[in-house]
Amino acid sequence: MSRPGTGHGAAAGLRRLRFRLTVVFATAAGIVLVLFVLLLLITSTTLERTLQESELAGAAARATALIYDDETTGKTRVDGIVDDSLASSGSPLLVQDRSGKGAAAVLLEIGGPDRGPALALARRAAGGRSDDPVFGTVTVGGEARPAVAMLWWHEDDEPGGAVVVVAARTLRLTNSGLLVPAAGGAVAVLVLLAAVCWLVAGRSLRPAAEALADRERFLSTAAHELRGPVARLRAGAEAARRLTGPEDPVRGALNQLVTVADSATHVVSNLLLATRAEHGDIPVRRRSVDLAAVAGELEHTYPSVVVDVVEPVVVEGDPALLRHAINNLVDNSIRHGRVGDVLPSCEVVVRRHDGRAIVTVLDDGPGFPPDVDVLARYAVGASGGTGLGLPLVAWIVEQHGGRLDLGGRANGAGGPSGATVRIELPLGRANAQVAMSTNRE
Repeated sequence: MSRPGTGHGAAAGLRRLRFRLTVVFATAAGIVLVLFVLLLLITSTTLERTLQESELAGAAARATALIYDDETTGKTRVDGIVDDSLASSGSPLLVQDRSGKGAAAVLLEIGGPDRGPALALARRAAGGRSDDPVFGTVTVGGEARPAVAMLWWHEDDEPGGAVVVVAARTLRLTNSGLLVPAAGGAVAVLVLLAAVCWLVAGRSLRPAAEALADRERFLSTAAHELRGPVARLRAGAEAARRLTGPEDPVRGALNQLVTVADSATHVVSNLLLATRAEHGDIPVRRRSVDLAAVAGELEHTYPSVVVDVVEPVVVEGDPALLRHAINNLVDNSIRHGRVGDVLPSCEVVVRRHDGRAIVTVLDDGPGFPPDVDVLARYAVGASGGTGLGLPLVAWIVEQHGGRLDLGGRANGAGGPSGATVRIELPLGRANAQVAMSTNRE
């Protein structure tokens, strides 16, 4: 039986399995695609940084070539840089004169690089006599950017200072030009793979879905076909029993035949209810149901059952489903609590407690088998059965917003533990009216 709100039947279970398979596959594929995109961005950014450093070194070399000494005045001129495209390239630039100090040490400044880091990088380059570029970092407006410093020379081949060229921007993974196309492509590929997985999983699970549907149709058809013959068999046995006397030896066999027919009817009812529950075509019609009255009927159906009822206990629910649930509990207790030919002592207690309706079924049989999940459908222990009784009870109780508890009870030192099944359901509004009526009487 399906849980409320999660779909109905085995088909819903296969749909959930198909969805989970698709989610698992899409998650794994998504992780792989994310790693691939990250690797692509890292590789692309690394290549861009290499290219950027090469461009910075080329710009610094060009700037050094545009610095010259004025033959008339003997001063160093940097107007060639100002008139060149370097001034409008967007890359901050600073020309340092190592013979000067303070403000005089700066011959030209474009783009506003922070002088402290720029001059420090320039001094590193001007400290030697090498034309090799020196790479470092210079802040511009509080942002650290890659920069390069290169030595420039006077006409007499003496080093005059250094040119510092700062990158127009800092390269990061987030501002890579490949980010948007790579992320968009990864999303498109992920959607395509998820769709393919959904289709393949659906095609792969289709035989299982058809087999489950065939099984449900077979169970429903078999239950319907068995109900009529079993009913006629019981009616015939009941009619023949009325024609026999108390001492007639045939009467015992007829009694046993009626009992077997009742048991078969109960099995057929469980199969029909389970099939309808699987297909979700059981509307729960809620009305006031007196559980005490429902339990009282059991004494007429099961002579070995003792019903303990103190007061009316009214809930809001489907009378047929609630009656089926309680009958299942008692039938399960009698069927599986039997030891040899000895019927168990079965007691049904109906009461109210803390705003809840409590129905408890107790017996002195061997209790629940420890190695069998009795709430799993078709789980059958050594005593036989269909494995539908308790799962149907759990489903009915859940449909009514209640709770089912299974356990054992002590029965004296060294005695059998017995089985205890407890149903808790919300009390209906009619309990207040019943209580007022009882008090007036």
